[in-house]
Amino acid sequence: MTKRDEGEMTWNHRIIEHGPEDFRLHEVFYSEDGAVEMWTENAVDVAGENREEILILLRQMLRDAERSCTLKIEDLEAGLKRKRRKR
Repeated sequence: MTKRDEGEMTWNHRIIEHGPEDFRLHEVFYSEDGAVEMWTENAVDVAGENREEILILLRQMLRDAERSCTLKIEDLEAGLKRKRRKR
């Protein structure tokens, strides 16, 4: 996870399994206790103002993905449903 300032949500890039042979890279956001709070609806795109920006972003994405386990979309969705019921 990226370091946060007071009150900021942390995030990183994670691989999410959407089904058999369907893996995508998303930005995943975490609550203060480290639980997954939300993720991007669509897989992330790689874009930048120049070649170097794209290479920096790709390196960061790879570092994040290698450091974290793969998440399953059905587990994430089930976790959100449980959270909503508690409120």
